[in-house]
Amino acid sequence: MLEKKEIVRLAGAIFFGVMTGVVIITFRNWSKPAPILIEMPQPTPPPEPTKTATPDLPNVHVTGEVNFPGVYTLPLDSIIQDAIEAAGGFTESADSDSLNLALPVSDGMQVRVPAAGADEQQVVISTPDAVESEDTSSEDTAPITHVTVNINEASASVLEGLPGIGPVLAEAIVAHREEHGEFPTIESIVDVSGIGPAKLDEIRAFIVVE
Repeated sequence: MLEKKEIVRLAGAIFFGVMTGVVIITFRNWSKPAPILIEMPQPTPPPEPTKTATPDLPNVHVTGEVNFPGVYTLPLDSIIQDAIEAAGGFTESADSDSLNLALPVSDGMQVRVPAAGADEQQVVISTPDAVESEDTSSEDTAPITHVTVNINEASASVLEGLPGIGPVLAEAIVAHREEHGEFPTIESIVDVSGIGPAKLDEIRAFIVVE
């Protein structure tokens, strides 16, 4: 059996060894450099694209002697020829020489292609400001053809070229004229069923009686 002194010596050696290990581990941990945190710069978002206003595209009503009459939205800087092509081109009976195909189109314009050999006056091209354009046209502004319709001679297809006059009203005008005779004045067109003072004001600048 171990003597008491040897036991005490052995316990002291064990204690010393344990403490030495603790000191070494503590020193190693203490001597390690603290981690350095590097902040990475955040990427800058790209600037938003600048929004530019887009001009409205012109809507043009093409009617008369074209293959597909209707309202067409055309690219900017279009001309009358573009409007005719959008409507399927001229029919075989069209009078293509009655139009200036190089004129620029404008929003709300109506382009009517008359039949070849028609002897009555017709509205070939009309715009919402066609009347004003006659008085204010200049060298910088292309003239708009503005021709009046003789309501005592015009056929129903020609009368449809008037602002706000569709097939029903055009036939009504012709039927009234055949039943009651020629219109004595422009104002007498209000005798036609469906045409009142407001409609007369709309077409007054485009009609004559002869």
